[in-house]
Amino acid sequence: MSDLNVIWTGPAEEALKKLDKKDFGGVDPRKWHEDKVKNFKSATSDLKTANKARIRAPAHSGGNDPNEKDHITVTYKQNNKDINSPKGGAWHVYTGR
Repeated sequence: MSDLNVIWTGPAEEALKKLDKKDFGGVDPRKWHEDKVKNFKSATSDLKTANKARIRAPAHSGGNDPNEKDHITVTYKQNNKDINSPKGGAWHVYTGR
């Protein structure tokens, strides 16, 4: 797994408190999310230089697109500069749930 500093925004931290490990295969929800974010970074060439990830929203479906599959909303950064997704802005890390 990559060496990536993962931090949570205030709203994401609040949402995390409401999650239960039974919904994440018995894994602690914080660890589950951070592992997904780190693995996605390792598997995505555009994020090769990222050294920080800010989880903006824990796993959820919908959002701007009500039909969007379960994903984590993340901003990846290199030296505090955003690395935009191909669509612009934050990345959606699909969870497979």
